[in-house]
Amino acid sequence: MIYDQNQLIGSIDIHNINVAHGTGKIGYWLSQHATGQGVATKTVKFLCDIAFNDLLLNRLEICAQKENSASQRVAEKAGFRFMGEARDEVYRRGQYVTMYHYELLKKDFKKR
Repeated sequence: MIYDQNQLIGSIDIHNINVAHGTGKIGYWLSQHATGQGVATKTVKFLCDIAFNDLLLNRLEICAQKENSASQRVAEKAGFRFMGEARDEVYRRGQYVTMYHYELLKKDFKKR
């Protein structure tokens, strides 16, 4: 959970963790009033540090809906590399949506 002065403003997690391959996916959301302040980027970077140094993962992925430019910026500012798009990958609210995929490797995170 992400809090600001004891108020819940979002959440972040690592899911689909595959210990054998050292991979996981990061997911997050923020309340509308908390966006545009760098909170998500800072939190993603913090979670990457935990994933790579404590959980010993090697590769993380973020998926962002094609229309969600704010989430795409978070991934890019956190150092993730755009890999490509998966058309009609997710069925959401009665329609298929295209997702953009981003990756970050441990070796690239350590360079920063």
